[in-house]
Amino acid sequence: MSLGRLMNYACPEVQKTYHADLMPLLLRLMSEEQKIKMKTQVVSCATAFVTNLTGSPEDNPEDMDAEEKEEGKAILMQYSEALVQSISVLFQLSIDSAYQNLQEETLVLLSSLAETLSD
Repeated sequence: MSLGRLMNYACPEVQKTYHADLMPLLLRLMSEEQKIKMKTQVVSCATAFVTNLTGSPEDNPEDMDAEEKEEGKAILMQYSEALVQSISVLFQLSIDSAYQNLQEETLVLLSSLAETLSD
């Protein structure tokens, strides 16, 4: 999905600048999209958003400015409750439909969310 790539290559500027537009859209698509493969892609985009909010994957976390990390955490906290709720619903859907791709993506998102908020 192109949105996920954008969040990988232009991070964390895209996340910090457009989070008020992106996260509500991703959360809505997670709940309203009917096709399970599309839900999986949306979860993947949300993972890119969360993972790259405090820097790109190439960045060394120890080199990141503490203020920037805190800014990223503050942004993520606004959406964390809704994200956990969506993850829970989607994980159950993945079990009920025996769709392993969605199951894996929801677990990666949950892990990324926990790691980003705990740093």
